[in-house]
Amino acid sequence: MLGLGERYRFGSSPEGVAILNRALNLARRLGDTDTYWSVATYWLVGADAPQHDQQRLRLVEELADKSRHGVPCLILGWVLYIAAHIFLEFGQRRRAEDVMAELKTLAERSEQPNLLILSMMSDAIMAIWDGRLEEAPTIRRRMLSRGEQLGILEFAGVWAYFILPARVHLGEARRALESVLQGTTNRSQNAVDGAMHLYCLAHLGRCDEATNELERLVLARPNIGTDEDETFGWADIMSLEAAVLAEHRRPAELLLRRLSDSSCVTGGLWFPTCKSRHMGAAAVSLGRPDEGRKHYQKAIEDCTEMRFRPELALTRLQLAELLLEHYPAEKKEALDHLDFAIKEFQDMKMQPSLERALRHKEILKA
Repeated sequence: MLGLGERYRFGSSPEGVAILNRALNLARRLGDTDTYWSVATYWLVGADAPQHDQQRLRLVEELADKSRHGVPCLILGWVLYIAAHIFLEFGQRRRAEDVMAELKTLAERSEQPNLLILSMMSDAIMAIWDGRLEEAPTIRRRMLSRGEQLGILEFAGVWAYFILPARVHLGEARRALESVLQGTTNRSQNAVDGAMHLYCLAHLGRCDEATNELERLVLARPNIGTDEDETFGWADIMSLEAAVLAEHRRPAELLLRRLSDSSCVTGGLWFPTCKSRHMGAAAVSLGRPDEGRKHYQKAIEDCTEMRFRPELALTRLQLAELLLEHYPAEKKEALDHLDFAIKEFQDMKMQPSLERALRHKEILKA
């Protein structure tokens, strides 16, 4: 718990992970099932930086394949939730859905309050993946109501954060920011709050404020660019998106380099997005269109395989924009991507992206 507390208070510091490593090694030596599963869960949550990717995947695969016999309900539920998150990070949607189904069954059978909330949160995130964007905020409201009924409203509020990207897709970034600010009213801001706050500012076009946050969260890190940087991988994908939107080149360059070393392909349950899409946007913003195109092509492959509907449409829009600007001879392909994206944005009610795509159509007609 000391290690996890250190991680969330100081997002990039290596001290928390060092404590978690000692705890995991001790738990292995003790050989007690409850202790090992519990500490392994804390380690998986805390060691969520790119340099630990393969170790995290191996550990979660080990736990997913172990017998559940004798594992307490709450600990098992947490392991299943974290397993779903990590499998999604690695693009293994089917395995993630299998453990989420197991989590839902466990939560409903036990009626354990925390697990009921985590199961609902997982449902909301998968609604985002499927393009059922209006459904996700509805589930979020039910989560908060259920949390209040169960006496764990603050717990529900923290996990409800991760559903806010649905509001941004729907054109409700201001409401998302209000939710973030409301959530930090009665407590100190932590690493999750900072990343979500930056994300909302960037999508609202408040570039000066976003730039200030990028200076604090990225450029001021004493260990950025080294394996001592323990910043959560999913949070850096958020920061990379914000850096591109705010047109802040230095953090975009640093984050692009860092995320290039990551084996993950998405932000999992905690930031439902495709990493390669943002890497493509960053490369383009840095004047490297050929590199950006390769990232976009990888994102299209990943999103098609994972059935990640909003991200596929967004990637095809951004690739269309790239082709129109830098590869005029490939206008037909650009238009195919643009037409695909427009239809998808209409179906999913992604108003800001739809308006952006339609502007390109108007320009082309003119």
